[in-house]
Amino acid sequence: GALEGCESLEVVIFNNQPTEIANSSFVGCTSLKQIVIPETVTLIGVGAFRGCEALETLVLSEGLLEIGRAAFSDCVGLEEIVLPESLEKIGYNAFNGCENLTITVTHVEGKNYDGWIGGWCGDAEVILPEGLTREDLNLDRTNLEVFPGIVQRPGQIWPEDAVKPGLDIELFP
Repeated sequence: GALEGCESLEVVIFNNQPTEIANSSFVGCTSLKQIVIPETVTLIGVGAFRGCEALETLVLSEGLLEIGRAAFSDCVGLEEIVLPESLEKIGYNAFNGCENLTITVTHVEGKNYDGWIGGWCGDAEVILPEGLTREDLNLDRTNLEVFPGIVQRPGQIWPEDAVKPGLDIELFP
């Protein structure tokens, strides 16, 4: 949360080639208008830009591997982004509340979308390339992340020892 709530911050330029943007780094920077994520960044942490209402320009560079939960939630000013081909994981609610946003997915070859956990796109419109379906990207939340990295799919049966004593989990189709 290094710059959390910095209401006058409008532009961020990274000169030191960071490898990640930490959790909650820019949460609530309500005047932040543009950001270009450098190619060196592989991870955008949980809630990193949550509530940056004025954010209009977001460039996600090739090399980005993961967008954390709620990383860009409630960035209502965002209108368009393109997901880089390198992206492997998108956390739950990553773009929730971005009702004006159009997300373009440009790649399909050789990708495994299991890491794109249900609900990542929120209210955004998602443009998919030919051959890719809403189910492939779990846009309709048919898969449920039970724990980080453990996904429950409809009709999947868990072994008895998969859920440890003391954990009360209820799964819905």
